[in-house]
Amino acid sequence: MDTLILLSSESLGSKYITERMDFIEVAEPVPDRIVSLVTRDRHVLTWAAARLHDAVLQALAGQYPPPGNPAAP
Repeated sequence: MDTLILLSSESLGSKYITERMDFIEVAEPVPDRIVSLVTRDRHVLTWAAARLHDAVLQALAGQYPPPGNPAAP
């Protein structure tokens, strides 16, 4: 199967990934993308999924505050 996916440079640190994929380097800058985190009901997430949800929101909140909530000075 031919597939192309974008992965971060941190992916090179995963033995699982590097043993199963071939990597190509791209010199062109990757444009900004919109990141969406969609859950049906936050309260039905597993413990691990809830921790991931919280970590993603926390990591993105400082750089990309939600609309209507201006970033703190």
